[in-house]
Amino acid sequence: MKLDMLPHDFIMIPSKSDPSVEHMVKIILNDVYSCDCKGYKYVGKCWHIEQAKKIIKKIEELEIE
Repeated sequence: MKLDMLPHDFIMIPSKSDPSVEHMVKIILNDVYSCDCKGYKYVGKCWHIEQAKKIIKKIEELEIE
């Protein structure tokens, strides 16, 4: 099965260097993420994914309360 065929959600995160630009972070199978930024493309990790994880954690904490 191709990775792009798996179910996923996404969240838009503003660029750290240019807030007028947004990057799409895909959330694939719980804790598997990808991002459309250059950092993720070349290094395999990025600031946008870390920000998305923080947002998701806060949402989950609010749902528990």
